[in-house]
Amino acid sequence: MVSILLSFPVLADGFIRYLSIPLGYRIWDKKQTKLEIAAEMARHAVDSIGPDRQAFLLCDSWHPKGCVAGLVGEFQNLDIICNARIDTVMYGLPPGRTGKRGRPKKYGERLSPEDFELESPKTGDCKIGVRPVLTRLWGERVVYAVVTLPKSGNGSHRLFFCTKNPESVIIDYSSCEDETIRSYGKENEKFLPVACYSPRWNIEVSYYESKTFWSLEEYRVHSREGIERPVNLERIAYGAMTLLPYSDGSFSRYQSASAQETRFGIGQQIQASIIFSSFAESLETVKKARPFIKIIESHVLSGFKKIQKL
Repeated sequence: MVSILLSFPVLADGFIRYLSIPLGYRIWDKKQTKLEIAAEMARHAVDSIGPDRQAFLLCDSWHPKGCVAGLVGEFQNLDIICNARIDTVMYGLPPGRTGKRGRPKKYGERLSPEDFELESPKTGDCKIGVRPVLTRLWGERVVYAVVTLPKSGNGSHRLFFCTKNPESVIIDYSSCEDETIRSYGKENEKFLPVACYSPRWNIEVSYYESKTFWSLEEYRVHSREGIERPVNLERIAYGAMTLLPYSDGSFSRYQSASAQETRFGIGQQIQASIIFSSFAESLETVKKARPFIKIIESHVLSGFKKIQKL
């Protein structure tokens, strides 16, 4: 299964919060590789976002290669922030021309995570080092390698790549709800790729909520289309539930609520609407209930007249 999740900023309680909704699920088949499916889904998403908005593709170490890595060359407004294998080969920038004969070096010296000078931000539990590098994943394109190491010293290095200069990332970090983004931005903007990568973990939360609260694991079908249809129908319901508190003021109290609480609260209101609707329909079929219906009608109309007078 290949899936894509969209995280976008919304204003809530005076802060910028990143809301995440699943866009779609595709099952791998022999017609396309998983990377080709992932790249195609990302293209559709970026086309819908439009060329005027900054977009980042956040992914784990399996995705940034081949056609997925090549997406940054197709869209001017798209960059990638990804986790990477710690043994990924990377090089420093090539040295300047010496004036001697022969072809200049294409790559600088080979680098390892231990070659990075690490700083200790006031926020967070990690030391961070950032430097421009070249890697075969993106050919001659200069990318920025980010190496982290726990401040405690108990742990190993982690490696990230960002295809955009961290200091040119457009983000109003001072208004972000995420304290790490605010602190990293104020202290040193080159730390921002680490904080901007954090919404990547929302896709794991989405999987959990889909299985736990939307019974995704209960589907028992065998055909590819049979699986994709209910899964994507569930995705639409999931997205609608997530967006409803921000699009309808009567549900605004669920903006900060858990998925379980939101699903239960909205479900209760849907059930109440269905019960009231079916109750009214059943009354219309009972002759003895006509006086009761007239009482309800007169009560509603009297309230309407009062509103008109106001």
